[in-house]
Amino acid sequence: MCGWPGSVRYRLVMVEGEFSTGDVGRAYLLLRSLDYDEDGEPIEDSNEYAQVLLDSKGDQEELLQGLGTLIDVFMSLFAPGGAIALTADDDEPDDEDAPPRDALNMIVPAVVQKLTQTTWLPQEAVPTMAGALTASALGRSCYQWRSHYGPWHSWEFLPWVYTALFLASLIDFSNDKPGFALDLVEQVLLEGEPA
Repeated sequence: MCGWPGSVRYRLVMVEGEFSTGDVGRAYLLLRSLDYDEDGEPIEDSNEYAQVLLDSKGDQEELLQGLGTLIDVFMSLFAPGGAIALTADDDEPDDEDAPPRDALNMIVPAVVQKLTQTTWLPQEAVPTMAGALTASALGRSCYQWRSHYGPWHSWEFLPWVYTALFLASLIDFSNDKPGFALDLVEQVLLEGEPA
């Protein structure tokens, strides 16, 4: 899905941790509502339904916090010692000059590039999302990080949605199982813990 670099691979084991949740259920439904084309790219028209969900009754702050929770959970899978071991195909195992294989050096640039390539998203939000992803890669809450910089702008909502979606898509692509990341979220929402 979504044409991710072939050099990112992982193996999945369960991750544990505590996250501030917000409205994760509504954030999950929002991510499930978005459509893809045959190449796995998001379809701009699916934004209409996403915007309806964003504008629907319910606390916007809770929804953004829910999206932030999903971003933090997905990023925690890539944390050192986390569920996903990152490797780069072109790195030699003993190469001292190779960049670190962590979320900050591999995942953040890949997602930021994807946001930049999705030209119908408000590009003024890309630096904010880069900062939020960096905060999350460093073990901070991306939602709390963003909250320190004042009120939310309406143009920020969709980039938060697509940042979470692109992280889920990266997990799916690396695992070669479309829908894998959101299926894990669904399982946790329905049963309280993944299998």
